[in-house]
Formats: sequence, C-alpha cells, structure tokens
Amino acid sequence: MELIYSVSKKQAANTKAVRFIIIIDVIWVLASIVAIVLLHSTITVIGTTAIAAIALWVAGMAYLQNKGLKTSSTFKTLA
Repeated sequence: MELIYSVSKKQAANTKAVRFIIIIDVIWVLASIVAIVLLHSTITVIGTTAIAAIALWVAGMAYLQNKGLKTSSTFKTLA
C-alpha cells in the first residue's frame, strides 16, 4: 500500500514502479477469478458479488494506469 501511495504522489511517475503496480493489479484480478471459481459453493452470493466488484474496480484501475503510462510515454517521446 505504501508503494502505491508513494508512486501516486510523485510529479514524474517511476515507470518501473507503475508497471509493477499494474502487474500486482492483474494478479489480484486473476486471483479473484480463481477464488470465485474455487469457492463458489462455499461463499455467499454477497461474497461472490463483493469479490467480483472489487476485482472489476482493480481491473479498471489497472486499465487506467496502463493508459496513463502510455500517454505519459507518448508525451516524453514528443518532447
């Protein structure tokens, strides 16, 4: 959590750190899908919905981080 906070507060983002955070986000989403599949008979509908909703949120953050990284790289290339 501290890594994500410190990277988000910097003016110029560390590309490697942002890529690492994106990888962690993708792993989180994949692990959530595995958890839903493996635990579907154990957890409630509310639990499944909560896991899926959080996974969707994290997937959205990974998408936006990746998009921002590409935009940032484009601006650096043009400058």
